[in-house]
Amino acid sequence: MVKKGLRLDQIPERVIARFYERFTKSDDGCWTWNGTTKSIGYGYLHIKENRVLKAFLAHRIAYILNYGDIPDGQWVCHTCDNPKCVNPEHLFLGTPYDNWKDAFDKGHLQATYKKLGDANRSTRRLTKSQLVEVLELLDKGVSQSEIARKFGYLSSGPIAMIARGENYIQLVAEIRNKSQSF
Repeated sequence: MVKKGLRLDQIPERVIARFYERFTKSDDGCWTWNGTTKSIGYGYLHIKENRVLKAFLAHRIAYILNYGDIPDGQWVCHTCDNPKCVNPEHLFLGTPYDNWKDAFDKGHLQATYKKLGDANRSTRRLTKSQLVEVLELLDKGVSQSEIARKFGYLSSGPIAMIARGENYIQLVAEIRNKSQSF
């Protein structure tokens, strides 16, 4: 089943031409998007659909142009972990879980927080060993606020989400299962 999103037959020739004008090929193999980007770095193009201008992610367009339509439930993921990359050789289809697992295996999972007095967002990465430590501290009854401070968070929100099972769901289950088997 093809995703309800953009299909190859919906991409006008002028948009395809614009796409190929908006990236540069880097030495690392990435094709770096030079057009408009979202705040998290992903490039996008506008396509008029039924008199409505819609934004479509550039790496998804790259995938469609080179491999065809994207099946329902599939994401277009990056092997290079560069959100601006539109090189089809760096793109692969996966489920949201596949994308999460790929990011985790590469140590890229992160929780976002705002700096005090600063509207810019910064990121805090939580490695697997740090997550194990967070779980151990939670099990010992250490407060979520204290754990958050230990890992550099300005609020206990990210730790509370882990404690409630809303963040790192698969990994927490994996860690808990391993600790119970010993």
